Amino acid sequence: VADGAPGLLVIDITDPSNPGPAGSYDTPGEACDLAISGDLAFVADGDSGLHILDISSPATPTFVGSYDTNGYAHGVSVSGNHLYLADDTEGLLIMDIRDPSNPLLFTQHDTPGTAQAVAVVADLAYVADGASGVRVIRAARILADPIGTGSHDIPDAAYGVVVSGNYAYVGSYSAGLRIFDISDPTNPTLAGLYDTPGDAQNVYISGDYAYVADWAEGLQVIDISDPTNPSLAGSIDMPGRQIGIAVAGNYAYLSDAAPGGLWVIDITDPTNPTQVTNIPTPGSTRYVEVAGDYAYIADVDSGLQVVDISDPTSPVLVAGCNAPGIERGLAISGNYAYLGSDLEGLQVVDISDPLNPVHVGGYDTPGQSRRVRVQGDYAYVTDHASGLQIIDVSDPTNPTFAAVYDTPSHAHCVAVQGDFAYVADWASGLQVIEIFQRRFDLEMNLAQSTVVEQPVDPILRVRLLTTQNDLIHWEVSADTSAPWQEISPDEGWRALLAPGTNLRWRCTQTYAGAGINPICYDLSLQYDSDVAGIDGRAGTFELYPCRPNPFSTETTVRFSLPRAEPVSLTVHDVRGREVAVLAIGEHTSGEHRRVWTGTGTGGAQIAPGIYFLRLRTGSGSTTRKLIRLH
Repeated sequence: VADGAPGLLVIDITDPSNPGPAGSYDTPGEACDLAISGDLAFVADGDSGLHILDISSPATPTFVGSYDTNGYAHGVSVSGNHLYLADDTEGLLIMDIRDPSNPLLFTQHDTPGTAQAVAVVADLAYVADGASGVRVIRAARILADPIGTGSHDIPDAAYGVVVSGNYAYVGSYSAGLRIFDISDPTNPTLAGLYDTPGDAQNVYISGDYAYVADWAEGLQVIDISDPTNPSLAGSIDMPGRQIGIAVAGNYAYLSDAAPGGLWVIDITDPTNPTQVTNIPTPGSTRYVEVAGDYAYIADVDSGLQVVDISDPTSPVLVAGCNAPGIERGLAISGNYAYLGSDLEGLQVVDISDPLNPVHVGGYDTPGQSRRVRVQGDYAYVTDHASGLQIIDVSDPTNPTFAAVYDTPSHAHCVAVQGDFAYVADWASGLQVIEIFQRRFDLEMNLAQSTVVEQPVDPILRVRLLTTQNDLIHWEVSADTSAPWQEISPDEGWRALLAPGTNLRWRCTQTYAGAGINPICYDLSLQYDSDVAGIDGRAGTFELYPCRPNPFSTETTVRFSLPRAEPVSLTVHDVRGREVAVLAIGEHTSGEHRRVWTGTGTGGAQIAPGIYFLRLRTGSGSTTRKLIRLH
């Protein structure tokens, strides 16, 4: 508890009916809010800024690190390796906490009011901003090309996965429950394991316990108070094949794949779970989620089933919705249920009225959808042989493609925490995928020189020589009133379309993943004012790289023609479908440019993702890759 002037107060709730003090730490300021991540407590400490405490021993919290802000730290939230601090007149501060002993300020958003509190969901930060109301700040960007950062093999098939704090818990069939330390997402390591008697399927974490649906062996309750040494706390066998599990309050709800139905188990005493009842469903239940007084079931051929559990001892099947396909996965977010449909991809059902669920939309993924997680504006769908599909569900009635990562095996289940997705990938074990990028501002990727040369005679051509990787793209200009001109390193002399006497360069740097940085060791920009021997490039057929790329709001497309001729300049999605026409018809020789704002042929904005720019003329045809950010 953030207890104001006394600092952090730790309460023992072993007996919820009789809570009592367990420990404390007197912070130097006034503890206004706190966030817990693993064994660390992050305290918004008023005029003393941020304080980080080790609470692995709750009775004796110890100091780890601090950061003295310029404002008054009111609220705090943690997402993965990043911390968000509502700092009054200083707005929202975003910090890198990979080293908790030395938190680093990453960026600051100056809100118009006085930031009082903050909550983070996926890529969005919601700031309670005093008199200015609620401000929504995009704190991260979905990667158009997600990046595999780490993995770990499992002796049997990786089936289910959940993440809690610094650990990923994987249901691994005959290999039981496997626990991985993911404090470093690039290097997940095996921390502990418990060999359940059956075939471990899905896992649910609640408090110090992992509840495992163990197929023919019912429910296994594993004590994970020490994740490196898990032990059996209790178990209960029941008929059928238990595959999915959800926990709410003192009850566990298990979906029975064969013969079907929903089991209700009393877990008031986790060491002695007891059977309460079973309710049949029309199909073969695969997964269950609980929201409020209702349990929602992915019921294979029978679509979505809704069970009233307001009285867990007497559940009642109250509604159903036959969404397209064979429903195997399920996630609940707000007023919508998101179903992983074996043959129809992602299906969306409006459950604002649980007694009358209505199918409202869908997105047909290329594979066989298994499990679904939803955070913020995105649904994460494990699509079997088609890997991890990321779908934009900001409009649940019209889901659209956002990104895809092709996992090595068959993606079966996914958990999302911070910037990473953790995929149970069947024969390839646990796969860790970077899906968000918040360490860098991708739009602040342009470097520009001042005027480097001012000769008397106009510069007519230039040559660029560099030692670099492929993540830097160059432009030059000799006339400050003229547009920049594309130039590639080591391509020889390039005629300037606009000669001048003020030579400058600029470069665009591309983000390609954690640890993969734009690098340039040497740069030499040569120029010539002698007209002899100039090889004018304006008379060639060429489609230049778009700038910027990736882009959010607009990008400039340039191409040149050797002669007057008909032109078709179009944009296509990853499936080859035409989504926009940028130029059509007769064009003169020389260079042309178009500014594209991401508007498709129907007038609507296209979704974030990977696209291809295609130029076709009588002189030839060429294509360039283009990435649209959110």
